[in-house]
Amino acid sequence: MSGRFAASKRLSKGSPKHAFLPALPGLFLCFFPRLFLWLFLWLWPFAAKAAETWIKARVVGSNALVYKEADFDSRQLGQYRVGVVVVVSTQSKGAFYPVKIREGVVGFISDVDVVPLKGASPELPNAVSGTAAPATSRGGASRAKGGAQVGASSVGGAAATGVTSAARGGSVGTSAAAEAPRPPRPIHSVEKTDFWGIELASIRFREDTMGMRPSTAMTFLGYKATGPHIVVNGMNTTFNALISLGPPRYYEQATGNSADGFILFLDFLMEYTVPATRNTMSFFGFGPLYKYSKFDVTLANVLVNGKFINQSYSLEDMTLGAIFNAGLSHRLTPRFALRLEFEYYWEKLQYYGFSLTTQFAF
Repeated sequence: MSGRFAASKRLSKGSPKHAFLPALPGLFLCFFPRLFLWLFLWLWPFAAKAAETWIKARVVGSNALVYKEADFDSRQLGQYRVGVVVVVSTQSKGAFYPVKIREGVVGFISDVDVVPLKGASPELPNAVSGTAAPATSRGGASRAKGGAQVGASSVGGAAATGVTSAARGGSVGTSAAAEAPRPPRPIHSVEKTDFWGIELASIRFREDTMGMRPSTAMTFLGYKATGPHIVVNGMNTTFNALISLGPPRYYEQATGNSADGFILFLDFLMEYTVPATRNTMSFFGFGPLYKYSKFDVTLANVLVNGKFINQSYSLEDMTLGAIFNAGLSHRLTPRFALRLEFEYYWEKLQYYGFSLTTQFAF
């Protein structure tokens, strides 16, 4: 009995030491992959950032829009003109290239709108401000940051940039004969954009004259300005100036002689806009109206002092009234839109008209 007890006692003393050795490979296989994966995930952003380079590219798209995100539905930051040299990242994001708008500001441009320049060398991230950033109004800009000085100048359509780094004890200079690009103009939604344009209107004009109230369709040509900064800042307003291309036809029909003259409309409307999309909106509004008309009319066979003669008259009229409108505006390109509207005129008599305006953003 004592021998068996002693043997079991010796086994119990040695068993913990020898039982731990087979567990070491299992522990190694369990924790090492997790440690490797953690180190990989931690170091990957730094490696990807270090591998990113910036190169010069030329804008070839006629409508090269710059977006805030790599998505055509994201907010538009602006637009580049054809031929402008910009700085893009070599690492595309889907169908977009990151593009440096200015120092510290990056947007996204469609990959079909830019073509990398052949033989273009990678640019230092802090050296591209002279290429992609707008030149100042006086033709130059300088900036010092982190021991580095960046200078940009533009003379006669040529841009030059220089970078001097005190920490590296060296200098890097680049020059480009390409035209210095303008900054992308912000593109707001259509209801937040100011437009001017040429208006063509057809108005069923009506007045009280010659003891009658005749009416006729007349063609008007004029100027229209619309937007939130036209008359009252922050409020959508419209200013119209219309002039007729001739007098009403009913004067010639009544007198048998041709008539001369014109009609002038000046009006200002406060409008309420209803956006349908970023480029389409409907609207309606009202405001004061001023009308001035002057016609030279000739009456034939007027008896004066016993003789029949042709008597000429000058008919002038000035009226204040009101105008109401409703319509639809659609932007076809970032800087061009069409506007169709219905107008109702309320003065001595009431009449209506339609107009089509070609508009340009400003």
